[in-house]
Parts: sequence; structure tokens; C-alpha cells
Amino acid sequence: MHSITLETESNNDILGIFDPTVPHFFVHRFDPSPAIRWFDADVKTSSGLLLRNAQVRSMQFDLQTDIEGIKQILELPVYQLGIYQFARKVPDTLVLDYLPEGSREKILQSNGLKHFFWTNFEFLTVESFEPEFIQAIAENPIFRDRIIKREG
Repeated sequence: MHSITLETESNNDILGIFDPTVPHFFVHRFDPSPAIRWFDADVKTSSGLLLRNAQVRSMQFDLQTDIEGIKQILELPVYQLGIYQFARKVPDTLVLDYLPEGSREKILQSNGLKHFFWTNFEFLTVESFEPEFIQAIAENPIFRDRIIKREG
């Protein structure tokens, strides 16, 4: 994959880098809470279990959403996120934690992965199978002076 790392100044910077032609977003190991603490939530499982007003903590899960969901997530006080942009929804059988390291990229690409974004406080690393996508970011007047590292 080709990659670029740059400094961001706002969530709008991050939103401006996403590929508008790729509709599906997947957030791996999303944790909506920046600190380990108990909070109230309703818990519903696919087996039909419904617990109302339960207390939960260390909630971490994979999440599929669209650009509107990503906008909401970026407003949360979460400073590190792994966001994958897919051409189609991630199938039930694709579990990132179980992919063999040597063929991970190939499997993800065959399932529609186009781009990967790692937000790390004020830094954003973008990886893509498309060198022209990375080149467009590098040439963008908003971002070209904020590039930290470029590979590929």
C-alpha cells in the first residue's frame, strides 16, 4: 500500500480527505469512551438478550457506518481511530483479528478495501492501494505543507 502521514488541524481536515466515491466505513475496535469508566447503556444481542439500564465499561467493537456516522464519531473525545473505507459492506465472515499477516492486504482488497486512515491525535496516516489517491492528498494545497512522511 502507498501511504502518507500529515498533521491535521480539525475534523474537517479528516473529512476532506475521505474518498467521496467510496460509501462504506468500518471502524476496527471502536471504543466510544476515552477512559475506562462505568456508564449506563441498554445491551441488545443477536440472540435476543436485552438488558435495560445495564452498566458497561471497556466497550470495544467493530462498527460499520457511512460518512454521517463517521462525522459523529469524529466529534467524540476519541483520539486514535482505525477507519477503513470499503467499496462494499464488510461481510460477517471477515474478522480482521483473524487474518493471516502475510495475506492480510490481499484479503482486505478482495473484500473491497480502498483506503485506510489512522487518526492519532493531530496526525493522520492514510494508506491506499491507489497511488493517485495519495498523490492527490500530497498535491492538495491544504495538506502539502503538513506532510510528515510519505511512502510508496
